[in-house]
Amino acid sequence: MRQMTGSMLLLSAAAVAAAPLADAEERTIQLTEAEKQEIQAANEKLLGLTLRFLHDSWPLEIMFAGEAQQEFHSILQCYRMLEQFRETGNLMLQAPDRNTPLHLCIALGLNQLAIRMIEAGAPVNAQSIFMHDGTKEPGDTPLTWACLSGLYMNSTAEDRLPLVQSLLKHGADPDQPGPWGVTPFMYSAALNDSDPGQEKIALALLDAGSPDLKRRLNAQARGVGFLSLSPAIYERLIKAGCDVNERFFESKQSPLHLVCTKEKPAERLIPLIELLIKAGADPNQPDVDGLTPLMACNSPEIAVCLMDNGANPALRNDDGQTAYDFHMKNGYPPIAEAIKDWQAKQKKAPRTE
Repeated sequence: MRQMTGSMLLLSAAAVAAAPLADAEERTIQLTEAEKQEIQAANEKLLGLTLRFLHDSWPLEIMFAGEAQQEFHSILQCYRMLEQFRETGNLMLQAPDRNTPLHLCIALGLNQLAIRMIEAGAPVNAQSIFMHDGTKEPGDTPLTWACLSGLYMNSTAEDRLPLVQSLLKHGADPDQPGPWGVTPFMYSAALNDSDPGQEKIALALLDAGSPDLKRRLNAQARGVGFLSLSPAIYERLIKAGCDVNERFFESKQSPLHLVCTKEKPAERLIPLIELLIKAGADPNQPDVDGLTPLMACNSPEIAVCLMDNGANPALRNDDGQTAYDFHMKNGYPPIAEAIKDWQAKQKKAPRTE
């Protein structure tokens, strides 16, 4: 039954031809035989992934009737569009979900071909459609996909940096929001943890627009920037006048909170903590639950660093707990003991006039 459904979907997708962008002048590229073969091979992998997903999707179809089939149909239409592009070289083709050949070549990791397409006039700000609660909302641009690690085929940030630079050079909007208001910078900054090469992409995006990052980036984007754990991104944000005591997200956490709660080695986080405090970050600022960075931190070394830089261990949260009480209650005795030892040393230290 699922095999028959897959065949029917293939036939229905093949019947829908991709159409050129409305009111757009025709732009084509002369594809080499090697590029045509590259597109065909990548497109066949995409089709294979789609059919495998179809085969394994029956639980989704039961829970979300029709949604899985709609997704398969959309991907198969993109498959057909890429076949048309391979045959015609038409850069202005667009699938019903408004994905273009440039979107798909980037998603499939065909980075060198994508750069050639950009230089030949492919639409760099074409935006796909994102279905949300049954309504059509703005989706992703080619730049957004270039900031990701490869939607269908893995591609490292180092591989994608020249692609991002080419898109920006040819007018791609670095601040165009997609689904849920996420911008290309937010994707690249958020992925910096898993692929350090993303830092170069994020910095290229910051350099491409207005240097007034305080106004250019919304609060969500600034918060993601501080979540990146990138000293270079921090320095750009601080230099632009972004508030190092701003409280982000529903948790109302400051940049110091965002750093101190990361599950990363202390030696990586302490320089960022010192950078923020030097720039004016308040080590005693509470979040929405009254937790200070000292209460939110996750290592003894970070606790000591915070106290050495002005964090007050005597402050209490909304439950009346000090940092020592909080860590003891929540199962972090090494941090609690580090706080206790630091306080004891302070009592013994001679007072300076």
